Amino acid sequence: MENKTGGKTKKILLAGGSSTLPGLPEILNKTLNLEISAAKPPYEVSGYKPSQLAVVSGLALRAKTLSTGLNLIKLA
Repeated sequence: MENKTGGKTKKILLAGGSSTLPGLPEILNKTLNLEISAAKPPYEVSGYKPSQLAVVSGLALRAKTLSTGLNLIKLA
């Protein structure tokens, strides 16, 4: 399996609600012959499971790298 840069995929991180499906990591590991694990954010928030925080954490980090600031100019 190759990624967009042509490198070999070594590991897959599962995120979101589906990552908690029983047996999913094992099935994917057997099918894809890759290391599979659930993504865990580097912090905890009471009342939320790590699988619920992984997706929003990734989106926030991505937005941070794309954003150069806040633009308050009104568009026509």
